[in-house]
Amino acid sequence: MLNPTVSRPTARGVVLFAALCGPVPPALADAVWVGGASGSADSSVVYAGRIAAFPGQRLGDGWAWGVFADTLTYSYLGAPGQVDARSYAVRGGVVRQFASEQGSLGLGVYLSARNTDLSPDDPGNPNSGSQVRPTFELQWNSTELASPASALYSNYVAGSREYYAQGFVGQRIAGGWALGPVAWAVGAHEYRAYGLGLAARDIRLGEGRLGLRLGAEHSNDGQTRVLVGFEFSLYRGD
Repeated sequence: MLNPTVSRPTARGVVLFAALCGPVPPALADAVWVGGASGSADSSVVYAGRIAAFPGQRLGDGWAWGVFADTLTYSYLGAPGQVDARSYAVRGGVVRQFASEQGSLGLGVYLSARNTDLSPDDPGNPNSGSQVRPTFELQWNSTELASPASALYSNYVAGSREYYAQGFVGQRIAGGWALGPVAWAVGAHEYRAYGLGLAARDIRLGEGRLGLRLGAEHSNDGQTRVLVGFEFSLYRGD
């Protein structure tokens, strides 16, 4: 717990990594490649990764493994004043997925290795330097036929106070894609933010699926910022 006599630094902005891997995969798919980016006026994140079924398993209903890489930038007000941060990370782990007629639920455990550079240095930030920590994930994606469409993603990084949660519910439009509201919550070192926006998901581009998001995010420094993002998922079979 923080000493109540010490003023608490307030973050100016941060975007945490999240990978919403699109709808339940086609029956013949055994892997999905994911890439995307999002950002606001003073923060950004770019990520890419792959989730694949283990031999003898089916993507969306069984055991799978995943590997991801991401980079993010953000600024916040800490003890030294304004601190600019740049972070790079890789993570790998296993996911157990459970399928139903409406969609697929996934539970994942990853090991994340991240290096965060701060300028100037902020000794009070537990995420400074190199860290290796477990990450826990919960994810739900509806099938491409489900209406309304729905998606949920959340993660928590142990020992870092980092978390992210996002939920979407949308109406199916001609062509199979979905449009509807999206809400999210994000937290990190001395930072909390909540966002609301509009998202389009499951836009078909050949074997790929495109998702778009536009919204506003309000943080505990009293600022509200516009946030935009996209994600592309490409499903592959044997």
